Amino acid sequence: MKLFNLRNSKSILGIVILCFVAYADAASIRLQPASSGTFYVAGSFSPSINLNLLVDTGSSFTILDPDSLAQLVAAGSTTHKRDIVGTMADGSERNVAVYHIKEMWVGECILQGIEAVSLGPNATPVLGMNALRELGSFSLDFESHQLSVNCRI
Repeated sequence: MKLFNLRNSKSILGIVILCFVAYADAASIRLQPASSGTFYVAGSFSPSINLNLLVDTGSSFTILDPDSLAQLVAAGSTTHKRDIVGTMADGSERNVAVYHIKEMWVGECILQGIEAVSLGPNATPVLGMNALRELGSFSLDFESHQLSVNCRI
């Protein structure tokens, strides 16, 4: 019984190459600690909108403030995608518009096609799970204040 042959080795090599193409090398992104014990990360959006985003694994969506979202819409960097009923942290429900963000940068990573919502003028900008998922596997280092990621290419 043969467990390995040349024909299968080409398939295995293709899978290994695909894995290297799907993810870049690991990157470390500096986190900014807040006095509340939470962390923020610098995010950039075209055409030159820079925000400090709360890293929030409890948020399904990335959240932007209405002014930044309006600038992105005016620049053609985002489009309205759909409306949903969102459940807030306190259990209440709210109608929210979901937008398709063409590109955003978090550290060295470029994220494309991220969905974002705006919850009002007083909402904290958030890097939600939908964006964190696009960073591949990630970990938070609380001592060195680093977000370690594997950026998808």
